[in-house]
Parts: sequence; C-alpha cells; structure tokens
Amino acid sequence: MTPTTETAMMPFVKVVTDDPERLLSFYSDVFDFKMVRRVKSSAGTEWELEEILTHAADDRGCTLVLLKFLARPIPEPGGVILGMRVADIDRTLERAVKAGGTIARPLQTITEHGVKVVFVKDPGGNLVEIIEPSS
Repeated sequence: MTPTTETAMMPFVKVVTDDPERLLSFYSDVFDFKMVRRVKSSAGTEWELEEILTHAADDRGCTLVLLKFLARPIPEPGGVILGMRVADIDRTLERAVKAGGTIARPLQTITEHGVKVVFVKDPGGNLVEIIEPSS
C-alpha cells in the first residue's frame, strides 16, 4: 500500500530546552539545520511555549523543533536520544565539539552493525548518537 498525501508520515522531533537559541546554533553549525519559522502559542496557559522549527538544509528528512515552555519546568535531559546519520563522522564530531558539544562515548567502529558511532551531548545536555555507515 502506498501512502497518500493525507497519510504520508512526516516525522518531527521536539527537544525541550531552556535555551532554544543556543541549540539552534549547535544544530545549525554541526548538522546544517536551518530555521524554518518561529512559533508562539497557548499564551497565558500552563502550556505557553516558544518553538523554533528547523529542517535539514536540503529540506529532506526529519524536522527538529526546539521548544521552550514559558510556564513549565523543562524535563531533565537524556530521556530521548537523537540519531543523526552522516557521511563524514570525523568532520561532524569536530564540528560538534567546536559548537559546544561534549563527547559522551568515544568514536568506535562496530563492524557487526556496519557503522562508526559516537555519542555527543549537545549544549543542553541532550544525547545525540552520530553514525556513519561503513563502506
């Protein structure tokens, strides 16, 4: 069965943060995400928020939303692991550290899965798994 326009899945991920501008800088510098638009909603309620919607520079793949609740505390980071597949893991890791990320688990090659992998924490403490398929 082929998905129709109405049922085609368009994935997105929301990262809750107290500093969306800082994470926008990180994900733009490291993974080339670009800002699509800013959203404010639910004014005057417990769910009042500001969001920065971003997308990959080539407009394909998952949308990353950086969300700040204005009237609620942010959850502890680490509840979600973001996954990024890249063509050059060494270059991406260098960019991540330069942009304020920290290495949580060093780069390694996992031959049985056919990937190189490294885990990085973004400046907000969120875990990002970066993989490069082995050739």
